[in-house]
Amino acid sequence: MAPANTSVGVVNRYVTTVRYEDEALKRFFELVKEKDMYEDTVFVIYGDHYGISQKYEAGVYELLGQEDTEMSHLELQKVPVIIHVPGQEGKKIETVGGTIDIHATVSELMGVRDKEQINFSRNLFTRDNEAPVVFRDGSIVTDKHAYVNGRCYDKHKQQVVKSNTCTDYLETARNELYASDQIILGDLFRFIGK
Repeated sequence: MAPANTSVGVVNRYVTTVRYEDEALKRFFELVKEKDMYEDTVFVIYGDHYGISQKYEAGVYELLGQEDTEMSHLELQKVPVIIHVPGQEGKKIETVGGTIDIHATVSELMGVRDKEQINFSRNLFTRDNEAPVVFRDGSIVTDKHAYVNGRCYDKHKQQVVKSNTCTDYLETARNELYASDQIILGDLFRFIGK
């Protein structure tokens, strides 16, 4: 990978750092294989947050040749998820989801099904693409729509659409955020398992 040469130094250094990370990950897998652990291990690798803060996104758009729009900003919020299961052929899945969904996905792969478990995670292999991914600020994303900064978008056309298009999604988001707040702020975890 060639070094980045944008007008934003943070972006240029970030690309260099990612290249170093790629090499470190490559070395990690070489060591795991040398120890004969590779075929007996499920690996879950994911980004726990977006790479470049919004303050420096101009350099990312410069690097990618993109316009700075709410939808392009939303695209930059995506994080990769890689799950390696021994003996399984790899494939790319385009499911819309959040990092919260990694829990349900890995639990299902490992055969863990706890009916009493309380969480908002959905299995990425069976997740309904029209079920909204809910962000803490109330924004939502589905396969076809996004609600960002008070506007409902058709993701494929990259255009604002009638706000009532997102009404059902927003109701789901409000309910999930309310329930999450009740559990966390009300310290309701103390009652689980009693």
